[in-house]
Amino acid sequence: MPVILHHLNADSSWLVSFSEPNYTLLLDPWFTGPQVDFHPLFSSQSHVIPSQFTSIQELTSHLTAQNRRIDAVIVSFEFSDHLHKETIEGDGGLGARTPFFALPRAGKVLRSWGRECVQDIPEADSTVKVNTDPDAELAIELSYVTATTTYTGRRLHGALAISFPMPEQKKGVVLYSPHGIPSQDLEQWYQRSKNKREEIVAVISGWDAISNPWWLGGAISLGAPSIIPFLRSLPKPSLVRYWIRTHDEHKDKRGLVGRVLRRDVWTKDMVSKEFGPELEVVELGSGEQLGIDW
Repeated sequence: MPVILHHLNADSSWLVSFSEPNYTLLLDPWFTGPQVDFHPLFSSQSHVIPSQFTSIQELTSHLTAQNRRIDAVIVSFEFSDHLHKETIEGDGGLGARTPFFALPRAGKVLRSWGRECVQDIPEADSTVKVNTDPDAELAIELSYVTATTTYTGRRLHGALAISFPMPEQKKGVVLYSPHGIPSQDLEQWYQRSKNKREEIVAVISGWDAISNPWWLGGAISLGAPSIIPFLRSLPKPSLVRYWIRTHDEHKDKRGLVGRVLRRDVWTKDMVSKEFGPELEVVELGSGEQLGIDW
């Protein structure tokens, strides 16, 4: 049962698709239009590289041609570069009965829009099932690994664990951490979960370290330096197979934040040098995808 990771833009919108049986998750949709925090004079940003699709309607048509559909939507944060109202609610947007799974703050925003099919994603020691049909052949579960050791803590940093069945009664896990998470929090999660026969098949995270001045909250994306110690701590038989870049698009930034934001860029070569050939470091452009089989 392969999983396909499909990058829908150059930032952090994804499809996570399974086959045998078909099941497709839409993650953090933001296709077109600006993303504003509080007020455009404070922070506004737009894509520089076009998204593969300009609307949910276009994406739905693409999936329909493959006998697929959007089975559920996952939202990691309440910020509009992850939860973009015009993408979700615009013309030809997601239907009223589309299931959403979201962190609590994002879930609150969705409910304020009148969305009724919203379920909160719990923290790491609990899970929520995505497909609740008792006869479902594919048991996908979600949980959230909370950051406990950063100033902004659970508001901004953490990792979403998407788990699914693999052969020999194992579970595969895709870790999605667009803003990064301190390695010690991931290491503690791994120690708690390793008895569950879970295998991390991919980590999707930002590589660039991005920050505001301390008076605007400091670190935004912890970048590659936050993930490298965790990956090095894993025993070699358990080493993650793929480390995939996300949320690092050099967007058109305006307002106060755009003027003071700092970015320490990590290239693919820089990240690759930290590991041997057993870890594949991947950059997927807008519209590109990676199939993972076992």
